[in-house]
Amino acid sequence: MQNIIRSIKAFDEALAQFHEDYEVWFDDGNPAGRIISWRGIYAEASLDHGHIPQTPDSGRPNVATVKKLRAQIQDLYNGSTLEGYKGGEFHMWEHTGIWADEYGMASEYAIMSLTFDFDKARVIVNRIDLG
Repeated sequence: MQNIIRSIKAFDEALAQFHEDYEVWFDDGNPAGRIISWRGIYAEASLDHGHIPQTPDSGRPNVATVKKLRAQIQDLYNGSTLEGYKGGEFHMWEHTGIWADEYGMASEYAIMSLTFDFDKARVIVNRIDLG
């Protein structure tokens, strides 16, 4: 069985290995954005993947940093909720599952690992078959 980062806690622990100012990018070159409710199971989380609005002043993608994602995880631990794809509010906890699908997708992209890439944290993903 492959190692997979399956929980918000495991993802947070992996992020903790990087400098807080590192940007987080996917291995396909797309920037990571924020943690959202996963469309596959709304009560699970997903790291939003690509298609992030650009900041008006710089014209470059609004890329998440390690610090920003870890702060969002702490907010989830402290009771904040994520809105489900079709509505509803969902609490996320340490052992809540996490995926790497874009908003509105349930393609079953799992987070395999995070690696150092110069001054970035690179998220390595792989599609897995849950069926």
